[in-house]
Amino acid sequence: MTDDLANAALRAIFDSDGDDGQTNFRGCLPSLKNVGVFNAKMLLMRGRGGDGSADGSAGTSQRPLQAMDIRIGKNDLDPRYDKDFTNVTDDGRKFMRGKLEYKRPLGWSRIAFNVLDRYGDNAWLGCGTTRKTHCDEVPGEWAVSYHGTEKDRVGSIAENGYLLSKGKRFVYGFGIYSTPEIRVAESYAKGFTHAGDRYKVLVQNRINPEAVKIIPDTKTGFGEYWVTEKEEDIHPYGLLLKKV
Repeated sequence: MTDDLANAALRAIFDSDGDDGQTNFRGCLPSLKNVGVFNAKMLLMRGRGGDGSADGSAGTSQRPLQAMDIRIGKNDLDPRYDKDFTNVTDDGRKFMRGKLEYKRPLGWSRIAFNVLDRYGDNAWLGCGTTRKTHCDEVPGEWAVSYHGTEKDRVGSIAENGYLLSKGKRFVYGFGIYSTPEIRVAESYAKGFTHAGDRYKVLVQNRINPEAVKIIPDTKTGFGEYWVTEKEEDIHPYGLLLKKV
């Protein structure tokens, strides 16, 4: 498949102009510019029932890491909202989501979970309301956080969300721990090897800004932590991958 063909096919499927790949000015459709050419090919292959590899093959040794390698069920994925932040820059811009700063996952690539309509309405994702600029928040939208983990736990998180019963350490109080800072989350991510390359995984979340306890850097000594006491106040919505 040529690059032009991949782009043309996606334009035929999607007509939108989104910002960060989860919301746009017309609701919750993805944007072509948010999908790299390689990811576009993967998206089209998934739509045809393939494994998402660029050539449609099932082999793992010659293709980049994919969700199937991390044991995420196909029904838990929504490739329309995948976005590659590997070569993205913010150019000094400040993004806001849910009354708190959104520090975008620059240097990472997101594989989106299938979350539309899972929790009732989609206001927590910022859907259905016009965003003035890509940097602006919209009413009812939740803040963005990150959770460092290991690849074998991502499938369960994608399917079931976070389960407090699986928590082990509650240094700053009972709850689910995440952070608005990528570097902090990455420090908790366990690396693994795939086809000779090393990777790390994070989970990207939306978190209810009215139900989060913020633990400042002055207390942790290593960045800001967010603690959510109830499972229903934090929604995982994407897997983040980075080659290290």
